[in-house]
Amino acid sequence: MKYALDYALFGLLALYCLACPYTKVEESFNIQAVHDIVTYGVSPSALPQYDHLEFPGVVPRTFLGALLLSAYTYPITMILRLINRGLGWRVIDSKFVGQLVARLTLAFFTCISMHYLRLSVRKAFGQRAERWFFILTCSQFHTMFWTSRPLPNMFAFPMVVFAFAHWLEVVYKRNSMLPLRHVLHYTVMASSIFRFEVALLAGCIVLPEWLIFRSISFREILLNGSIVGAFSVMLSTAVDSYFWRHLCWPEWEVFWFNGVEQRSSEWGVSPPHAYFTVHLPKLLLASLPLVVYALCAQQLGSTGRNHKPRGRPLARFFIPCLAYVTLFSCIGHKEWRFIVYVVPMMNVIAAVGASTIEERSRTSRLHVGLLRLLQGAVIPLSLSASVGLLLISAWNYPGGHSLAQLHDLVPVNYTDAKVHLDVYVAMTGASRFGQRRELNGGWRPPYPVDNLPLQQWQYFKNEQHIKPGEFVEAGYTHLLTTTPMLHKDRFDPIGVTDGFGGISVHRQPLQWLNASLRQKRGRIAIADIIGNNGLIHLSIHPKVWIMERKEQ
Repeated sequence: MKYALDYALFGLLALYCLACPYTKVEESFNIQAVHDIVTYGVSPSALPQYDHLEFPGVVPRTFLGALLLSAYTYPITMILRLINRGLGWRVIDSKFVGQLVARLTLAFFTCISMHYLRLSVRKAFGQRAERWFFILTCSQFHTMFWTSRPLPNMFAFPMVVFAFAHWLEVVYKRNSMLPLRHVLHYTVMASSIFRFEVALLAGCIVLPEWLIFRSISFREILLNGSIVGAFSVMLSTAVDSYFWRHLCWPEWEVFWFNGVEQRSSEWGVSPPHAYFTVHLPKLLLASLPLVVYALCAQQLGSTGRNHKPRGRPLARFFIPCLAYVTLFSCIGHKEWRFIVYVVPMMNVIAAVGASTIEERSRTSRLHVGLLRLLQGAVIPLSLSASVGLLLISAWNYPGGHSLAQLHDLVPVNYTDAKVHLDVYVAMTGASRFGQRRELNGGWRPPYPVDNLPLQQWQYFKNEQHIKPGEFVEAGYTHLLTTTPMLHKDRFDPIGVTDGFGGISVHRQPLQWLNASLRQKRGRIAIADIIGNNGLIHLSIHPKVWIMERKEQ
């Protein structure tokens, strides 16, 4: 099938999304914005109900990404709500499914961009490289896990991937001017609207193409960058000034806060080498040694393509990515998501290395061994690490799980609840999409109920309450809290949600492996490795208590 690999990639992204459906605080702005647009609309009278006006965050973020996701989310949630209303009971949760649709829509955009990058890899380096690019991409946990998560970086990510797809065209197209124009269009728009650091990546790409390869002129850079940049800034300013209620270009404020004032260091500072010693190895996994091999192999001979591309194509793509990571290392606060954009291009280089190993294995015993090592150990270990990290991640959203559990525990005839969510709950998955029983949520029980009473639940995230009496005075009927002992006199626990508490490795791993191989006759599954008696033990502890006010 022509699109079989694309379907497989989207299926994998959907699996990650469904396995961990909740979102954390980093994704809070965009997921809450999608909810508010879908639920309340965009009229001026609807804006006071928006979450961002109550919890604006440190710096404003753009609404353009949320508006795009809402365009796909709204019709699907409305159809499901009408179905539930017509039947009188819940076939599927029409409210929370909106969060899944929004995330899957973002994943779909990334799949489209990966499709075009994969085609460019095939044209530039052959079908073997294309196949290995797909395998390596799917074996990496962080990129696959976060692709569907509405971080600003993940809105910029598919635009950067589109730019990379056009960048590769300089290998097999005689006229490289047009591809590099497209590179400018995507990166300038992404940096102006979603993430300012993409501008640095654009500079690292375009400057060598202008100064060294003479693939684009300064006039083209200035003209295309200015036009697209001006359009992007005006679009963002017009839309976001409306939603934020004051003149606002969000990404400029983010740049000033993080890049100029260096305020991001308030969230921690890492050593200059952290991107190279911690974050890149974590992001690339199996691709890292293959990148090194591909670059070395290119210095010694062909990279496996029947017709050798002009120039030094791998270095042409590798050095700008390396320069970007090096320059961004100057900022003290470091997170993997600031450099995630280089991962697809690193995978392209790694795929060329893997295809070279496969091609040379026909004539070289050394490469036969390398291919067996790659197929039998490196890729399986990368996949195993991804599975293990997914299992851990599934326990990292107790706030979202506790909110869902609350709705299942409280009877359907309890119509006027006032629920308080503490900070930890709000940060670990409890989004507005999870507030299923509010008045305009269209909530229905999962079974038919005659004369279903109108649900008028209210949800609060007030951070000013400190003393136990303040929660009672506020009239809360239910609490989702991490401090149950503080409220034991006025509230009774009716449920508890567990979460990830840490990880430990067996003290004698070689003895464990020896015993397991004998016991399992050489066959060890993931479930044997991760578990109470496994090589890796996950500590699961109670995290959130669901409490109900005592009857007076």
